[in-house]
Order: sequence, then structure tokens, then C-alpha cells
Amino acid sequence: MSPKYSRRFRTVGIVLVAALAGIAVAGTIMDWLVVDVRMAGGTGEAHRLWIPVPMAAVRLAASAVSSSALPGEPVPEEIRAALPAIRSALAGLARCPDAELVSVETDEATVRVAKRGRLLVLDVRAPDATVHGSIPIGRLSRTLGRWNGRTVDATLMRSALTVLDDGFEIAVDADDATVRISVR
Repeated sequence: MSPKYSRRFRTVGIVLVAALAGIAVAGTIMDWLVVDVRMAGGTGEAHRLWIPVPMAAVRLAASAVSSSALPGEPVPEEIRAALPAIRSALAGLARCPDAELVSVETDEATVRVAKRGRLLVLDVRAPDATVHGSIPIGRLSRTLGRWNGRTVDATLMRSALTVLDDGFEIAVDADDATVRISVR
């Protein structure tokens, strides 16, 4: 093989190794959105769909959505009127010690909302399903602080993605399926 071709193969090899190393490093330091769906089949066999997506790709896709593609839906007046109180409550909640905020038990379900560390945690238990979710209070507070409160639109969607930077989890366990969405 001539020296010219040998040098090209070495260059291609070095580029491939560098790219693989970059992907490996990015995979360990980058946040991932993971969607995990498990469904029980009618014949007793289980089906699973597991989709990991780098948050950088989610943000890139969200930034590509134009405001004209999602022009926005008006927010009901009662939500707009309550928004200042919601913002104030979230800011105060971030400074509070851990506590159970709401606990409702009926014959049909148990619902609990608590503050644990930096997270607002929701737990619902019913005979046919269990729901568990958590979201960072500080990020949620900052996102609502920047929101105009008039429309639910592409700008709000992009801003809401910042809430996920500190972690997010929602899990639904039902009789026939389990769905987990998380950012890690």
C-alpha cells in the first residue's frame, strides 16, 4: 500500500476513535430522556418499548418548532388570575422544610402531594393504577416566572424543558401496562 493511502486509513481510524470516545463521554455526562413502556399481552407475553433520547436532541427539536406551528391556546381566566399566587406559593415552598402538603384518602384512591428536598412529589394509589411523579420546585418556579400566562404555546414548551434539567420522573403502573418517563 502506498504511503498516501496508509496515511488516509490512519486519519480515518483516528477520526473514528475520537468520535466514539466523544460519544462515550457525552453519554456519561449528558442528561437523557427515557421513555419505558411495558405492556402485558393478551396471551401472557409482555411487550417492552424502551426509548432513550439525549436531552440535547429534545432541546434541538423543540427549538426547531416555530411559534406559527404551535400558535398557542388561550389560558382560562381563572388560571391567569391564580398565577401570581401559584408563583408565590412555589417560591415559598422551595424554602420550606420537607412536608406532606396534601393527603386525601377515599374508598377509590389515596392522593398525596409532598415536598421532599428540592422536589414536589405526587403519589396516587387506586385499585387499578399507581402514579408517582416528581418535579424540581425551583425550576418549575423559574419557568412559571418567565411565562406570560396568556397562552400555552411553543415558547412555553421550550421554557418548560428547562424544568427537566434538574431531573423529572413520572411513573404509571396499571393492571396491564407500566409507563415510566424520566430525565436522568
